[in-house]
Order: sequence, then C-alpha cells, then structure tokens
Amino acid sequence: MPSETASSSTTYDIPPEVEGLLVLPSPAKLTPDQVRGAACVWGAEPLTVHTAVDLGVRTTGLSAEPDLGGRWYPRACRPHIAVAANCALQAHVGECEQCVDDVTQCATGMALARLTRGRRP
Repeated sequence: MPSETASSSTTYDIPPEVEGLLVLPSPAKLTPDQVRGAACVWGAEPLTVHTAVDLGVRTTGLSAEPDLGGRWYPRACRPHIAVAANCALQAHVGECEQCVDDVTQCATGMALARLTRGRRP
C-alpha cells in the first residue's frame, strides 16, 4: 500500500479489505472507457495517472467482453471515491462492533474514513 508521501504521478490502490465494500455499478451499464479504467466508473470523466484510484481487477459481470478475458478494471476519481467510501463507511460502522466503540481501532474503518477525505488509505 503506498504511503502518504508516495509519488503523485502514479495511480494508487485501495486496501483489498476496502475494495469489496465499495458498491460499483454493473459493468454491463458502463462505457468501454469505464470498463478498462480510462474513465471514472461512477462519473465517466477521463482519468490520468494523477487522478485515478485503482479499484482492483474484477472478474464478475463481464462475461460478454471476450477481449478483456472476463476481467474489468474499474478506476475512479477522488471525489467519487469519497462519496462511495462514505456510503461504505456508514454501512460498515453499523455492523462493526470495534468501529462503534472507536473507529480508530479498526483498519477497515480508518481506511474508509481516509478515503472519504480524499486521502490515500
């Protein structure tokens, strides 16, 4: 996982435990640029190495795209990640006893909280 001081000239990944908590649109409803990660999966704006957040390679919901081998590569911009992370954080806190007591003691809760502020996890 990249640190806060990591180069801003490359995309950054989010922690694997957070990837599954972010609700993504169905790949069948996305443009080819969104499916291959060239555009934000939520907003469709073009992404660059400076603006993209890598959401991990996905293997579900794209069987109709043989060129991609059944894989798709969602990426997003920081503003849309913040919105999605806030939704995920609200759902997570409601189910995580550790977060109810103190969100700073839960790695997943902290990673989502950082994403809601547009920071690297």
